[in-house]
Parts: sequence; structure tokens; C-alpha cells
Amino acid sequence: MAGVMHQFGSAYLDKHPVSFDQLKLINDIRACKTQHLGSHMTACTQCGEVKVHYNSCGNRGCLGCQGVKKEK
Repeated sequence: MAGVMHQFGSAYLDKHPVSFDQLKLINDIRACKTQHLGSHMTACTQCGEVKVHYNSCGNRGCLGCQGVKKEK
């Protein structure tokens, strides 16, 4: 979904009025799990490999986040 929002979101917004909540959802989906929302790191205690994990938006309308919100 984020790919679709990145590719077509701006063109859609140029042609169609949206509510504040809809605009927030679009922007949240675009930023979800990217550097725009920050990150955290984990390191393997055995080999020392460090991985960067980008933070999610947490918006319950986001397809990537709705499962987490539902579980909470």
C-alpha cells in the first residue's frame, strides 16, 4: 500500500479533496517504516550484527499497522 501511496498519492491529492483524517492516513502510510518516523537498532549478542528497524506509524487504517493495533 505504501508503494501505491508513494507512486499515486500526490497526483490523487492534486485532483481530489480529502478530509484531514484522510490526509493524515495517506501521510502516515507514506511514512510508515521509513526514516521519517525514526528508527531503533538491535544487535545480535553472538555475532554483533546490528540491524536498523524503522518505526511504524501506528495508524489503525494502515494495512501494515492495523494488526498490531488490533492485538493491543
